[in-house]
Amino acid sequence: MITVSAESRDGALVLQVSDDGPGFGAELPGKATGGVGIANTRARLNQLFGEDGSLSLENRVPSGAAATISLPMHTHPISNGKGSR
Repeated sequence: MITVSAESRDGALVLQVSDDGPGFGAELPGKATGGVGIANTRARLNQLFGEDGSLSLENRVPSGAAATISLPMHTHPISNGKGSR
């Protein structure tokens, strides 16, 4: 089963995708020898949000894996003006 969740935690938006599959194996991707995609995602989060943005990967016990992204939470209204982001 795949589970997707989102919550506000300590001023951050925390998004998590987890499953009950075999997990990542002995070595988690994204370490020094990990994949380029994970490293690029972490670098982009750091570029956009500094230390407030992160991506973590973990094996779950007894099985499964989870990927968690944490982003700073903004609670002020967003403008409705056309072309603004």
